[in-house]
Amino acid sequence: MEKEYTYQSETISYPNAHAAGSYFKEIVLDSSYERCTGIAILESQTGGIPAFRIGLNDKDNRYISAVHKDLLKSDKAAGLDVSKRFLPVNIKAQGHKVKVATVLPAPLASDLEYDIVFLLERDKQKV
Repeated sequence: MEKEYTYQSETISYPNAHAAGSYFKEIVLDSSYERCTGIAILESQTGGIPAFRIGLNDKDNRYISAVHKDLLKSDKAAGLDVSKRFLPVNIKAQGHKVKVATVLPAPLASDLEYDIVFLLERDKQKV
């Protein structure tokens, strides 16, 4: 069966001088799509630190343990090849709540901001 896709993007930001530690943001995945099949991040402000970690879980499962941000960065060199731009995952969408963990190893020297993008899919609706 053919698939329909959409991208759900959420901006996560922490201000300058934010303390080191683990921080969480809850995100509700689009209820009109069945599955999340990929994750990518696009960093717009670095926070003045060389790296941070990102995790993804819900109340029952850990989908991504706290991994280096570069593992999740969208590969712009892949062009429109979605399979190379997103880290593959298999998460129920349909209004499902997930938590994005941002682990800061040191206080921020400037603002940190990144978009986490969820690749959502569903079976194509018959017209």
